[in-house]
Amino acid sequence: MKTKKLLLLIPFLLIMSLMGCIKEPKVSECYEPAIEVSFQGFGTSASGNDCTLQNIDYTQTEVVLVIDNIADFRKYVSCINGLEVDFSKHFVLAGRIKRPACAYMETQTLSLKCDQLHYSIEIGNMDCQKPTDVFYFAIVSKEYLKYPVKLSVTINER
Repeated sequence: MKTKKLLLLIPFLLIMSLMGCIKEPKVSECYEPAIEVSFQGFGTSASGNDCTLQNIDYTQTEVVLVIDNIADFRKYVSCINGLEVDFSKHFVLAGRIKRPACAYMETQTLSLKCDQLHYSIEIGNMDCQKPTDVFYFAIVSKEYLKYPVKLSVTINER
């Protein structure tokens, strides 16, 4: 009788010990405050120089580029009045979002938090039904090039 109880107890203990070894993945939480990163926005009518992206996958709803040299800048960015960027000191964040109706970029902000560049774009809608590509661009100091970029897009439905 003791042997039967022991034989039943051994598999139970084995299963329980294996379950105790399963580790929950660690969620790395960061509580540091965001630090505002200065940048120069360009490419909008308000900046006086309309720019677009070219040579991209036009089937994608969202395109984000980190451009760190003049060859890629010339390949991907087209501006009506031309634009020079000193790539020894800066890099360019550029992107496009497809919208099903007329839209425009309202604001863009850039901050550093938890070793990531947080690039936030706010898109405003307009009263028309024409599908629209919204482009956004920022010239950023090269010291931030080492950080991965996390894009956050907010659509303001007004």
